[in-house]
Amino acid sequence: MSSRKRERAVSAGTGQPDNTIASSARAAGTRNCGRRAGGRAVSGKPTAIGTQRRLQALMTQCWSLQAIARAEGLRAPQLARALENRAVIMPKLAADVSAAYDRLWNVESPRQTPAERDLADAAGEAARIRGWAPPLAWDDDQIDKPGAEPEPGWERGSGTSMRSTDLAEDAEFVRSAGGYERASLDVIAGRLGIGRARLEKALSRQRSTEASEHEREAG
Repeated sequence: MSSRKRERAVSAGTGQPDNTIASSARAAGTRNCGRRAGGRAVSGKPTAIGTQRRLQALMTQCWSLQAIARAEGLRAPQLARALENRAVIMPKLAADVSAAYDRLWNVESPRQTPAERDLADAAGEAARIRGWAPPLAWDDDQIDKPGAEPEPGWERGSGTSMRSTDLAEDAEFVRSAGGYERASLDVIAGRLGIGRARLEKALSRQRSTEASEHEREAG
């Protein structure tokens, strides 16, 4: 089980849980699966590959490069170059992106205007297509290591999938414990790192399963 704790997003006062690594949490017999144990990366100075992983992870949360740049006083073209070519990533940019990641990983991306919503949706879709790992898939002491791999069990879209009951359970957790009681399915799906259609199917299957169980109990 990673050092990442899901409840950190709630207990820290943000009220905004991020994506979940539900299978790992259940395997450890706990629902604790937030992003990190401490407030700062524990792997030393941020690296170029860690910088790319942080940008990719933020994009899984629908943070476009433009939105990251505006929120953190950075330049979007510089972030775009860093995302494509780690050779251009200098130590200062790596530190700036690491700081941005720490501040934004569990903050909902801007969606106040149509342009912001379009950028957010495009960022999330690009991340899903490329199979990029969300913040909860990375331990802070691993994200900067060249040979590191994301935490097992995170949702890759076209890869291994979680059971519908698990997804439905995680959706309910986000709503009840994360301050998303009135959030749309699009928002809940985004926090879980999956598409709306996938979540709708999981919820539908869960309802069918529960109805069948009630029928058996009544009979």
